[in-house]
This record gives sequence, C-alpha cells and structure tokens, in this order.
Amino acid sequence: MSRLNQKTFRRFWTVARLFFISEMKWRARALLFLLLGFSLTVSFINVRISYIGRDFWDAFHMRVADRFYSELIVYILAFAVAAGVVALYRYTEERLALFWRRWLSLKLLSLYFANRAYYRIATENLVDNPDQRIVEDIRSFTAQSLSFLLILLNAVISLSLFITVLWSISKVLTLVAVGYAAIGSCLSYLLGRQLISLNFIQLQREADYRYKLVNIRDNVESISFYHGERKEKTRSRQKINKAIENLRLIINRNRNLNFFTNFYNYLIPVLPTIIVAPLYFDEKITFGEVTQANIAFAQTLGALSIIVTNFGNSR
Repeated sequence: MSRLNQKTFRRFWTVARLFFISEMKWRARALLFLLLGFSLTVSFINVRISYIGRDFWDAFHMRVADRFYSELIVYILAFAVAAGVVALYRYTEERLALFWRRWLSLKLLSLYFANRAYYRIATENLVDNPDQRIVEDIRSFTAQSLSFLLILLNAVISLSLFITVLWSISKVLTLVAVGYAAIGSCLSYLLGRQLISLNFIQLQREADYRYKLVNIRDNVESISFYHGERKEKTRSRQKINKAIENLRLIINRNRNLNFFTNFYNYLIPVLPTIIVAPLYFDEKITFGEVTQANIAFAQTLGALSIIVTNFGNSR
C-alpha cells in the first residue's frame, strides 16, 4: 500500500475500533455478525440460482414442458427468498450505519465542547468548516466506510464461490475473467485516479461557498449598514466560480473514464458466450451451462474488479 493508504487505513481502524469496543459494543457486534450471515446467505443463494437457471434453460432448449414449468416454480421461489434476504441485509446495514453515526456524533460533540475546543478551532482556524465536518463527514464516513467494507467482503465470498462454478465449465473462461478484470481495473484506475482528490476538493469548495452564504445571512445588518453588497457579491462569486471550475475538471475526467468503462461493460454479456461457443457447438456443454457461464463470469468478474481495484492498485 502507499503511505497515504496506510495512513488512511490506520485512521479508519482507530475510529472503527473505538466503536466496536465502546459501551455499545455488543449491539454493534451483533449487527455486524448478522450482516456477515446475510452476506453468506445471499452468496450461497446466488450460486444456487445459477444452477436452477441452468436446468431451467436446458428444459426450455429441449422443449420439455413439464420440467420447464417445475424449474420455473423453483426459480421464482429462489428469487423470492433472495429478495427477502437482500432486503433484510440492506436494512441491517442501514441500521448499523445509523447506530455508528449516532455514537460517533455524540462522541465528537462531547470533544467539540470540552475545554472550549470549539472556540480554539474557530479563532485559530484549526479546521475548515467544522460544522460541515461534524454533520456531513460523519454521515459519509459511517455509511460509506461500512458499505465499502461490505462490498469487499461480498466480493471475496462471491469470488470464492463462483470461480469454482466457472472453472467447472471452462478453465479458459476463468483465466479470461481474471485477465479481463485485472486489465480493466488497472486502466480504470489510471484514467480515474485523479477523481479522488478532485472530489475531495469539490467538497471543500462547496462547503466554503455554503459557509459564505450563511455568513452573509448572519451579518445582513452590518452589510446593509456599511453598503457591503458589492464586496460580498464579489466574494460569493469567487467561491462559486472555484467550485464550478473544479466541477468542470471532474466532468472532463469522468468523460474520459466513461469512454473506456462503457466499452468494457458492453463486452461483458457477450464475452463468455464467445469463449464457450466452441464447447457448445461440439456438444461438450449444454445450453443451460452457457447461461450459467454468463452468470458465473459476471459474478466472478465483478468480484475480481473490486478486489483488484482496491488491493492491486494500492501499491
């Protein structure tokens, strides 16, 4: 990892660890383990659905009506179970993020008012926009950090399950998935790495502009008395112009990144079919296995892309 990533991870671990060893630790840990259970359940259901889909499409391709409709019922039941588990997973994630946000907000508010820290921060200009950091940054930190960790966890679980399915159908397709994910993730990182710093700058500039407008509202009488409208208007325009200028850079970077990612994503649905087509034409695999290969390829590729992006490019 880079020094910046190591520093960021240490800071994250310090804040997260305090939450899970705090007076709220048992409830926090219970929600976290419940999330892990839901994650494993969803992954196993998705694997099972790939096999159900294989049998379903085989029955359709062979025109076996009885088998087709029986597999259809199983298919629908599997989707119903998966939908329920995913809903509970999402609900538990949001509850844990909300619980974490409340604990961290109260903790920081106590520190903010302790020993007149709020006064020193304001007079010595130690932190820019402390009000925004207390409100927005805590909300973003808890929700996005939890979501990021769960995405990585789900990627590891999905990869470990679906890569075995993909390997059983075609070893070549498995290697293609690994190579395609590695190349795609590396190029996406190179094209979009500046977006991280640009988005951080955007948050600062939007906060500066918002703070300026709040400052004007709080000082309307003095501005009116000293006829400071022109000066305040000029300063406000400078703030919004800086925000717009940085946003233009973000839009341009996104344009360049989207040229590549759109082409990359358009190939995903057809690439596995192209690779396994010779096996199907030689009657070494069934039509249902072709559809299963598409599902397993998409799941494996998605998991690999996340893992490669967050670990392979962090050197």
